Amino acid sequence: HAEAERVNREIAVSVHEAAAECGCGFVFVSRSDSTLRGHYPLEIDVLAEATARYAGKPVDGHVIVPAFFEAGRVTSGNVHFILEQGNMLPVHETEFAKDKTFGYRNSDLTKWVEEKTGGRIPAGACMAIGLELVRQGREAVAAELMKAKDNRPIIVNATNYQDLDTVSLALHLAENAG
Repeated sequence: HAEAERVNREIAVSVHEAAAECGCGFVFVSRSDSTLRGHYPLEIDVLAEATARYAGKPVDGHVIVPAFFEAGRVTSGNVHFILEQGNMLPVHETEFAKDKTFGYRNSDLTKWVEEKTGGRIPAGACMAIGLELVRQGREAVAAELMKAKDNRPIIVNATNYQDLDTVSLALHLAENAG
């Protein structure tokens, strides 16, 4: 974990310095694993802390999107599923959840956040962008995203690329609105 923290901090500082030199804006994208294994929340915490320090403003939220459709990984009802042998299994029922370094007990991503943060972020503090909201369109999703503050975890439910397109466009709308 110490090495992941060091690398992420180094990247964050370098990106902020380069952006300041060229007067460019940027958004961090921390690509984790669609089976929920990785350095969460460490990477996000380091990037948010560096952004708050160098940009002079806090991060409003971080978006959790473990979708990987080609490999049968979707999220619905805040539960992340994996298609395995023709069945949709909650990810905590797969071998990925038993990983010695990055294991977990929860497929409900709000509970997964609470588990991975050791309770620092309770499940109820997560914002959930459900499929019903996604399918109302980008403006509806953007309006919900505008409510995020204090680096709030934002769980994105998505079962296809159209869902992700809607959320991506909503993120642009919300970012452009501040």
